[in-house]
Amino acid sequence: MGELFGGWIPESWIGSILFTISNNRRHTFQVLTKSPENLYKWNKFFPENLWVGVSVTCQEDVSRIFHLRMQSVKVKVVSFEPLLGPIKAKLRNVDWIIIGGQTRPTRISEKCWVQSLVDQARELGIPVFLKDNLYWPEKIQQFPRITAKELCRATNR
Repeated sequence: MGELFGGWIPESWIGSILFTISNNRRHTFQVLTKSPENLYKWNKFFPENLWVGVSVTCQEDVSRIFHLRMQSVKVKVVSFEPLLGPIKAKLRNVDWIIIGGQTRPTRISEKCWVQSLVDQARELGIPVFLKDNLYWPEKIQQFPRITAKELCRATNR
């Protein structure tokens, strides 16, 4: 695990990783970042088999979603993990949300915070994946839909 788009990562490394991803279209790669402001310079190099996401843990992180929505990536993901407070965010043009709590909790995600995000996503038709560490009464583990045509194109078949 690491921060691929952190300001301290050499551009040559990022370029090599994106090149490797684009040459392995039979796989789907997921990248999560806390530095979405650094995505812009790579936007035109994102291959179709790359899903890009941002981490949002509290209201102060919500601007990351704006940067994500500006990217021309196949699947845009917002990971609310660990969810540390109530969040109001515009989720339009997001393809998938993931919600989870802390691994060794010092703060427990409140049910109303989770429910609010689930309700927003459902209203917009966004698939939701709830991590088991939320101990949610209903198992919700949806994934973004990919058409057969998109799958064939991504796998070069």
